[in-house]
Amino acid sequence: MALLSLVICIFAPIVLYGTGLSNLYWLSIINSISYIIIILAIPNIIAISAMRKLKVRVEEMEQQGATEEEIKKILNEDVEITEKDKQAAPTWLYIINLANIVLGLILLITGIIYRMA
Repeated sequence: MALLSLVICIFAPIVLYGTGLSNLYWLSIINSISYIIIILAIPNIIAISAMRKLKVRVEEMEQQGATEEEIKKILNEDVEITEKDKQAAPTWLYIINLANIVLGLILLITGIIYRMA
């Protein structure tokens, strides 16, 4: 689904290019950039949340007197992303993301219809 959404948002400006609908073309460019920024930001927010937990865990181990090898072992393990981490990304980012997809689809359909006419 994410790949289809990306294709929709990327093809909208391509279809609108050269149609004479310059306002819609620039809107589709801004929409595509916004979509890409958000789909890159959401996983980073989730990863930051998971890494904070790891940092707290390492600090607790240091306070308890863990050795360097024990700490390195924890740091070399994969960081587990929990459901709580996934909820760290604000809901409004998902709403804007959905709005970008819908707007991209509308602009893509508009460009296709305009080219066919």
